[in-house]
Amino acid sequence: VDGVLARLAELGASGVSELDGEPESMVFALPKELRLRLVD
Repeated sequence: VDGVLARLAELGASGVSELDGEPESMVFALPKELRLRLVD
């Protein structure tokens, strides 16, 4: 996000303002390659 804001400033954007929006609660499963294997 910081990179996008920096690039917009380079292109002449004068500022950023935060807007209210609907909160999101997205959940994604961790890929099996990144999961820890539990040993019994």
